[in-house]
Amino acid sequence: MFPRIKYETCDWSRSAEDLMLIPKNKRRKITPTYRVAVSAICRVHDTLLSNSDEKLGLREERVGVGGTPFSPRGALFIPPHASQVKKHLQNLIALGERGDVISIIKTALFHAQFETIHPFTDDNGRTGRALLHRVLSRDELLLYSTLPISAGILHNTDSYRAALDSYHEGEIEPIVTSLTDVLELAVVVGTRISSDVDEILNRWNDVIAERKESSSHRLSALLVEQPVINVAVECQFKCN
Repeated sequence: MFPRIKYETCDWSRSAEDLMLIPKNKRRKITPTYRVAVSAICRVHDTLLSNSDEKLGLREERVGVGGTPFSPRGALFIPPHASQVKKHLQNLIALGERGDVISIIKTALFHAQFETIHPFTDDNGRTGRALLHRVLSRDELLLYSTLPISAGILHNTDSYRAALDSYHEGEIEPIVTSLTDVLELAVVVGTRISSDVDEILNRWNDVIAERKESSSHRLSALLVEQPVINVAVECQFKCN
């Protein structure tokens, strides 16, 4: 059997589940000295798929982009054999740790190569986008927050896919240009969201009748960091 793997884009049906995965250490600076390992990449992927029936861990079968479920014939792209995946990931990690490559170029190449390796049976797209933040933080370009990078990619998926196709043909400039455009748009969107959130928080604080020291005021700020909570989380927060 030859699994047919298509280009992966954001599945909005998973949005609520994804929000529950927001790490508890969002208030802390992202530590750039943290080293990525193959096991860490697998944990990111497995966490994203924790509530699904999809296979976790590195793939053990051949996959292809396009084509049919039965044969590699007609596939748009065939990633490396499963036996080579771990070795290619280790080489990719070495690239991410290099300090002699311009950060944006390195990030673009890291992302394109990750998607080319296609280390998992499913959800390589979301995992690859999550790792973009890691590479940017490693080079101290993104230390205190995250960017809505997926929004930038989804804004022009045709250009993004074409850039990946060009990378598979040996051209690196399109993916560098594409990621640069994606990051620029993500900054614009992120700035707009930040401004909108500040405005909402100010309105909430104006209507909350409790004293300023009340946990109700702090709860609104928590919702910015972790938009999805349940009663247990709220009670724990108010008790602290």
